[in-house]
Amino acid sequence: MDESLQKHDEFLYRNLISDSLDGILLTDDSGIISFVSPSVKKILGYEAEEMKDQNAFQYVHPDDQPVALSSFRDEILRNSKVNFISIRLLKKSKEWLWCLVRGYNMFHNPQINSIAIYVNDDTKRKETEGKLIKSENTFRNLIYHLNHGILVLNEKGEVII
Repeated sequence: MDESLQKHDEFLYRNLISDSLDGILLTDDSGIISFVSPSVKKILGYEAEEMKDQNAFQYVHPDDQPVALSSFRDEILRNSKVNFISIRLLKKSKEWLWCLVRGYNMFHNPQINSIAIYVNDDTKRKETEGKLIKSENTFRNLIYHLNHGILVLNEKGEVII
């Protein structure tokens, strides 16, 4: 490969990774972090060196540890059942951030030889989901506790409430 083309490709890949919306971590099979992409700082606030050589699971909310560990083990065994999980991760500011997390077993690739973990901020979706659930509960509570009879019909005229 031409040296200038190789430099161009390296520059392209470095910029894609550093400006990605996803943070990327590489870990060994026990979760020890060996690489942290620059984009992790935008999401969680940590410098790469602060996370390197740490266990990735120390950043996972205690309530989310079981699903995170289970998904990680499944990925190591190449037995993934889900494409991503939504869990809370600890930001440098000590706040919990909802993130979509996906692991990808890359031990078969000798240049990477790690689990690649992709992290994306999921806060807006989780907040919207929470508001929708609250709104639906408020609506159902209102309808079920009225002193008058009300029927709610679908477009076919079938009673749904």
